[in-house]
Amino acid sequence: MKQGFSALAGLALLGIAGCTMIAAYRMPRIAACEVALPRPGDLEEDRLWRLRVHTRAAEVSEGYEVVLQKRGDTLTFVGLTRFGATAFTIVQRGDEVEVQSAMKPIEAVPPLNLLADVYRWPLGALETEDAVVEVAADGRSATIVNDACGYRTNIVDISDGLD
Repeated sequence: MKQGFSALAGLALLGIAGCTMIAAYRMPRIAACEVALPRPGDLEEDRLWRLRVHTRAAEVSEGYEVVLQKRGDTLTFVGLTRFGATAFTIVQRGDEVEVQSAMKPIEAVPPLNLLADVYRWPLGALETEDAVVEVAADGRSATIVNDACGYRTNIVDISDGLD
């Protein structure tokens, strides 16, 4: 009797996991927006940033806490979920960009879109015609409106005390 119950419970669990994966592939997503990224070595200073990044589109609303470090010609960009788990890591050395995503099947916002937005603000190193940067009066946050790609990203600099 216990073996029959265990087998039935295992099948039910397998079915739930399968449905979750199928649902993940049908989730709304923002399309990847191709943009030529600046080289990290062209940025003026080496430093560390901590940001809250939230992207919205018609059916997407996704936020991360981001740690961004620029050292020489290397930029490291780590996106954390609201639970503090690493969602993705981007390492850019010169023109080479490496993306590792722990959430690929369920990520609604391509990490490179977020990196491009951070290059727009607070780094101020990327200007494109397809995105408008609206900096708040206090200079501690900005909204990037990217109509060409169909989304908006709000970025808040929470770096106080990191330097």
